[in-house]
Amino acid sequence: MDLHVFTSETAEKTLEAHLNRTSNPTKYIAGFENRFGKQVAIERSRKNGVYCWLEVFDRSLLSTDIEIVNRSNPGQPYSKGQSRNSNLNLKNASRLTDKHEVWYVKFGSVSALKAYLSWLEK
Repeated sequence: MDLHVFTSETAEKTLEAHLNRTSNPTKYIAGFENRFGKQVAIERSRKNGVYCWLEVFDRSLLSTDIEIVNRSNPGQPYSKGQSRNSNLNLKNASRLTDKHEVWYVKFGSVSALKAYLSWLEK
């Protein structure tokens, strides 16, 4: 268990240390991509947890600190055309818009986020 409070702000700093920003962040979304171009966007204004939109995800990463969130289809990725955060746009997260299937994940700890980032770099 992580000893420090895990917030969207600390998660964004972790993402920034491991990934490249896609553009300047907005008030609500900060977009990133890895060296292979795979995208991640964090919802910056969430106060009840750390929520990220992910272009790719592997279910083997699921744990008590990593949860797939989808009210319409629990445990599933958001399908093409499924409504999502309107701040996911071509500028900050072009491959996370409603034109693509994506994952919406809640991270419960910095170690869980780092585990995902390690997997993403493989």
